[in-house]
Amino acid sequence: MPAAAYETQNKPVSVTAAPKRTGDWNLPLSYFAFWTVRLGGWLPRFDRCAGCDAPLGSKPAFYDAHQPGLFCEKCRRSGMKPLRHEARLLAERFAGERLDRIEFEKSMQPIAGELREASLTWIEHNLERRLITRELLEQT
Repeated sequence: MPAAAYETQNKPVSVTAAPKRTGDWNLPLSYFAFWTVRLGGWLPRFDRCAGCDAPLGSKPAFYDAHQPGLFCEKCRRSGMKPLRHEARLLAERFAGERLDRIEFEKSMQPIAGELREASLTWIEHNLERRLITRELLEQT
C-alpha cells in the first residue's frame, strides 16, 4: 500500500488516540475537522483573498457561513469571523504532519479552536445545513 494511502486511512485512528496522548480533545478535533474540509475539496486558499486575490500575509483573514473562502480586511463583510495567521500556519502544519507527530502545547488551544470553528463553518456551508454535533461542542 502506498504511504499516502496508508496515512490517509489511519487519520481517524490517530485522531481517536490523540486525546489519551495529549490529555485534550481540542487539537485532535481541530485536526479531524480540517481534514474533513480538505478531503471534501472545500479547503479555501489560505494565502490570498477570495474577493480581490490580494495576499493575506500575516494579517487576519475573515470567513463566514454564507460564502466560501477567506477574505482580507478590505473585502471583509459585516459578521465575518477572523482567522488569525497563526491558525492558518497550524492548518499548513496539519496538512504536512500526522497528528501523532504534533506535540500538544496549551498555547495551541485558542489557535486550534479558531481553525476548528472555521472548518466546521466550511463544512456547514457545503452541506447546506447546521451540524447538530457542533451545538453539543458549544455546550461542552
